[in-house]
Amino acid sequence: MRCINYSLIVLLTMLLSGCALKPTESQWVGACKELLIEHKIWDGSEQASMGTTLLAPSDVESIFWRKQIIGLLPPGTQVRIAHIYQDWNGSWGHFLRIEVEVLEGEFRGLIAEVPSIAPHHPRPRWILAWVSDPDALQFNPELLKECPAPAVHTAGAGKRLFV
Repeated sequence: MRCINYSLIVLLTMLLSGCALKPTESQWVGACKELLIEHKIWDGSEQASMGTTLLAPSDVESIFWRKQIIGLLPPGTQVRIAHIYQDWNGSWGHFLRIEVEVLEGEFRGLIAEVPSIAPHHPRPRWILAWVSDPDALQFNPELLKECPAPAVHTAGAGKRLFV
Protein backbone atom coordinates (compact mmCIF):
# COMPACT_ATOMS: atom_id res chain seq x y z
CA MET A 1 0.00 0.00 0.00
CA ARG A 2 2.82 2.38 0.86
CA CYS A 3 4.40 1.69 -2.53
CA ILE A 4 1.17 2.58 -4.34
CA ASN A 5 0.86 5.88 -2.41
CA TYR A 6 4.49 6.77 -3.21
CA SER A 7 4.00 5.94 -6.89
CA LEU A 8 0.85 8.06 -7.02
CA ILE A 9 2.67 11.05 -5.47
CA VAL A 10 5.55 10.72 -7.95
CA LEU A 11 3.15 10.44 -10.90
CA LEU A 12 1.12 13.48 -9.83
CA THR A 13 4.27 15.54 -9.28
CA MET A 14 5.54 14.67 -12.75
CA LEU A 15 2.21 15.51 -14.37
CA LEU A 16 1.77 18.83 -12.57
CA SER A 17 5.33 20.00 -13.17
CA GLY A 18 4.99 19.29 -16.89
CA CYS A 19 1.79 21.29 -17.26
CA ALA A 20 3.12 24.72 -16.33
CA LEU A 21 4.66 26.99 -18.96
CA LYS A 22 8.12 28.11 -17.99
CA PRO A 23 9.13 31.52 -19.41
CA THR A 24 12.72 31.65 -20.51
CA GLU A 25 15.24 34.38 -21.27
CA SER A 26 16.48 34.72 -24.83
CA GLN A 27 18.28 37.14 -27.09
CA TRP A 28 15.18 37.00 -29.29
CA VAL A 29 12.74 38.44 -26.72
CA GLY A 30 12.05 42.00 -27.87
CA ALA A 31 13.27 41.39 -31.43
CA CYS A 32 11.17 42.86 -34.23
CA LYS A 33 10.10 40.72 -37.21
CA GLU A 34 8.25 41.72 -40.37
CA LEU A 35 5.76 39.36 -42.00
CA LEU A 36 6.57 38.50 -45.62
CA ILE A 37 3.22 36.84 -46.31
CA GLU A 38 -0.33 37.28 -45.08
CA HIS A 39 -1.17 35.56 -41.77
CA LYS A 40 -4.55 34.51 -40.42
CA ILE A 41 -5.35 35.19 -36.77
CA TRP A 42 -6.95 32.09 -35.24
CA ASP A 43 -8.73 32.34 -31.90
CA GLY A 44 -10.47 29.81 -29.68
CA SER A 45 -9.98 27.69 -26.62
CA GLU A 46 -6.53 27.24 -25.13
CA GLN A 47 -5.06 23.78 -25.46
CA ALA A 48 -2.15 22.01 -23.79
CA SER A 49 0.31 22.78 -26.60
CA MET A 50 -1.20 25.95 -28.08
CA GLY A 51 -2.43 29.21 -26.62
CA THR A 52 -5.79 30.86 -27.19
CA THR A 53 -4.66 32.92 -30.20
CA LEU A 54 -2.38 31.73 -33.01
CA LEU A 55 -0.95 33.44 -36.10
CA ALA A 56 -0.51 31.15 -39.09
CA PRO A 57 0.28 31.76 -42.76
CA SER A 58 -2.88 32.22 -44.81
CA ASP A 59 -2.47 28.96 -46.74
CA VAL A 60 -3.27 27.06 -43.52
CA GLU A 61 -6.86 25.89 -43.98
CA SER A 62 -7.61 24.48 -40.54
CA ILE A 63 -6.17 24.17 -37.06
CA PHE A 64 -6.30 20.90 -35.14
CA TRP A 65 -7.97 22.53 -32.13
CA ARG A 66 -11.28 24.34 -32.34
CA LYS A 67 -10.31 27.79 -33.51
CA GLN A 68 -11.87 30.37 -35.84
CA ILE A 69 -10.31 33.06 -38.00
CA ILE A 70 -10.84 36.52 -36.45
CA GLY A 71 -8.71 38.58 -38.84
CA LEU A 72 -5.78 38.87 -41.21
CA LEU A 73 -2.34 40.47 -40.93
CA PRO A 74 -1.02 41.70 -44.28
CA PRO A 75 2.58 41.31 -45.48
CA GLY A 76 4.76 44.05 -44.01
CA THR A 77 3.09 43.91 -40.58
CA GLN A 78 5.65 44.18 -37.79
CA VAL A 79 5.55 42.00 -34.68
CA ARG A 80 7.76 41.81 -31.60
CA ILE A 81 8.82 38.57 -29.93
CA ALA A 82 7.05 39.02 -26.59
CA HIS A 83 7.70 35.72 -24.78
CA ILE A 84 9.43 32.38 -25.24
CA TYR A 85 8.27 29.53 -23.05
CA GLN A 86 9.73 26.13 -22.23
CA ASP A 87 6.90 23.62 -22.43
CA TRP A 88 6.54 19.87 -22.16
CA ASN A 89 4.31 17.21 -23.67
CA GLY A 90 4.29 13.50 -22.83
CA SER A 91 4.60 12.47 -26.48
CA TRP A 92 7.00 15.19 -27.61
CA GLY A 93 9.10 15.93 -24.55
CA HIS A 94 10.37 19.51 -24.15
CA PHE A 95 9.72 22.18 -26.78
CA LEU A 96 9.63 25.98 -27.12
CA ARG A 97 6.50 28.09 -27.60
CA ILE A 98 6.80 31.63 -28.95
CA GLU A 99 4.41 34.54 -28.50
CA VAL A 100 4.52 37.77 -30.48
CA GLU A 101 2.87 41.15 -30.07
CA VAL A 102 1.42 42.83 -33.15
CA LEU A 103 2.96 46.32 -33.37
CA GLU A 104 0.70 48.03 -35.90
CA GLY A 105 -2.63 48.03 -37.66
CA GLU A 106 -6.09 47.00 -36.51
CA PHE A 107 -4.73 44.27 -34.22
CA ARG A 108 -2.00 46.37 -32.60
CA GLY A 109 -1.25 45.08 -29.09
CA LEU A 110 -2.61 41.57 -29.78
CA ILE A 111 -0.47 38.81 -28.23
CA ALA A 112 -0.54 35.56 -30.19
CA GLU A 113 1.43 32.35 -30.44
CA VAL A 114 3.22 31.48 -33.68
CA PRO A 115 3.77 28.03 -35.22
CA SER A 116 6.90 26.46 -33.80
CA ILE A 117 8.13 22.89 -33.52
CA ALA A 118 5.40 21.91 -31.07
CA PRO A 119 2.51 19.42 -30.97
CA HIS A 120 -0.37 20.26 -33.33
CA HIS A 121 1.19 23.49 -34.61
CA PRO A 122 0.44 24.00 -38.32
CA ARG A 123 2.96 24.17 -41.14
CA PRO A 124 4.70 26.19 -42.41
CA ARG A 125 6.32 26.95 -39.08
CA TRP A 126 8.17 30.08 -38.04
CA ILE A 127 11.01 27.95 -36.68
CA LEU A 128 13.26 25.91 -38.98
CA ALA A 129 14.36 23.19 -36.56
CA TRP A 130 13.74 21.90 -33.05
CA VAL A 131 16.17 23.31 -30.48
CA SER A 132 16.14 23.33 -26.71
CA ASP A 133 18.21 26.54 -26.44
CA PRO A 134 15.99 29.56 -27.18
CA ASP A 135 19.03 31.59 -28.28
CA ALA A 136 19.63 29.02 -31.05
CA LEU A 137 16.23 29.55 -32.70
CA GLN A 138 16.38 30.03 -36.47
CA PHE A 139 13.42 31.79 -38.03
CA ASN A 140 11.94 30.81 -41.38
CA PRO A 141 13.16 33.38 -44.00
CA GLU A 142 10.22 32.53 -46.29
CA LEU A 143 7.75 33.82 -43.67
CA LEU A 144 9.46 36.76 -41.99
CA LYS A 145 12.51 38.99 -41.90
CA GLU A 146 14.16 41.39 -39.49
CA CYS A 147 12.40 44.75 -39.23
CA PRO A 148 14.15 47.60 -41.01
CA ALA A 149 16.29 49.74 -38.75
CA PRO A 150 14.35 52.77 -37.49
CA ALA A 151 15.21 56.05 -39.19
CA VAL A 152 17.56 58.25 -37.21
CA HIS A 153 16.36 61.84 -36.91
CA THR A 154 18.79 64.56 -35.98
CA ALA A 155 17.48 67.92 -34.89
CA GLY A 156 18.45 70.80 -37.14
CA ALA A 157 19.77 68.62 -39.96
CA GLY A 158 17.08 69.68 -42.45
CA LYS A 159 16.62 72.89 -44.45
CA ARG A 160 15.71 76.07 -42.70
CA LEU A 161 12.12 77.04 -43.25
CA PHE A 162 12.40 80.57 -41.87
CA VAL A 163 15.19 83.08 -42.12
